[in-house]
Amino acid sequence: MPRRQTSPPAAQAEGRVRLQAGRTSPLVSLSKRTLVHELQVHQVELEQQNEELLRAHRELVAARDRFIDLFDFAPVAYLTLDRDGRIVEANLTAAAEFGIDRSSMLSRHFVRFVALPDADRWQRVAERAFRRKELMRTELLLLRADGTDFQAELDCRRVMRLDARAQLRVTLTDASQRRLAERNRRIAAGASTARDVERRALALGLHEGLGQQLAALKLHLGALALPKDATDNQTMVAAMAAELDEAMNLVRQMSTDLHPLMLEDLGLGAALDWLTRDIAVRLGLRTELHIDEDTAGVDEALAIPIYRLTELALTHFAQFVVAGISIELVQRPRDLVLLFQSVPGHVRSEAPLRPMMVLPEAFKDQVHLLGGRLMFSELPGDIRRVCVSLGVQPGKPRGPGPSDGQV
Repeated sequence: MPRRQTSPPAAQAEGRVRLQAGRTSPLVSLSKRTLVHELQVHQVELEQQNEELLRAHRELVAARDRFIDLFDFAPVAYLTLDRDGRIVEANLTAAAEFGIDRSSMLSRHFVRFVALPDADRWQRVAERAFRRKELMRTELLLLRADGTDFQAELDCRRVMRLDARAQLRVTLTDASQRRLAERNRRIAAGASTARDVERRALALGLHEGLGQQLAALKLHLGALALPKDATDNQTMVAAMAAELDEAMNLVRQMSTDLHPLMLEDLGLGAALDWLTRDIAVRLGLRTELHIDEDTAGVDEALAIPIYRLTELALTHFAQFVVAGISIELVQRPRDLVLLFQSVPGHVRSEAPLRPMMVLPEAFKDQVHLLGGRLMFSELPGDIRRVCVSLGVQPGKPRGPGPSDGQV
């Protein structure tokens, strides 16, 4: 009988079977022993194959567990969307980012997590991503389960399933911190530029304004030494007194522009009253000021920003928008509210009201640095309102902080 070629595992199995065959009775016929031998070899081969399959299964399970850990606990959010925009897969990071249970996210349309202003743009981006193979990147304003929004950067790529159905893999990262850092850098650069502008303005005012008036006074003093009659001397002294008054007014104005000393001497209410009256006279703006008595204790850390915000807002409104504005400062339990509202019947006919909603960047930056909130609203009668809410913690000194109030 020809000798059968065996593989190494089969040779091992055959060796084990021969050991067992040596213990069998010699009365068993050769054919039966051969059949039993073949069956035993086959059995050992199956056992070895089963061990290999079990080992491969254990390795696959370990690899699957590692993949699940990498997917679920990745530092960025992963989503898979079907052709209708429904979420079919989401990792734990995505669920935590949106503040919702993962099971509640699945089968929901992703557009429900997109803020209304960006909903149409997301639909267009998704349509283009499904038509193309290359990666598409966009930024959207997204909504969490509690209603808060955040700026996110999305990378979208189309993938094909084994059943030839297209899906969209989306990688989502929160861009709010990056935007915040960029804004803080811009504010810091703007503050440095503003200081340089302020210094140049101060130098120009001292040189062109006060310097020229002092030079004129020096000339008049020299002229007094010349022989003149009493009438000429009185006229010259009166002119010098007028020039001194102008110089003092200029110094006072420059000092107020640099720092309103009235805040320290008379408090925030008196300083705002003087400011609104001064702007009304200089810029032709009708103003109405209402100050809550509870705001009398506002400390300097918050009083100066409120003064500057009022100055910026009134200057802006007078130049572009309205001829009449109402200012209100109200102390509430957890925040301090500064309201600017157009006065009915005092609107410039040549300028629309819409620019009232587009405040200067310096105004927005100041509110941001104070940790406050800026809100706009339109009221019946074509009235516009701008509200600044600055947080104040009960029982603590009033100062910059997050706002908890609602307007």
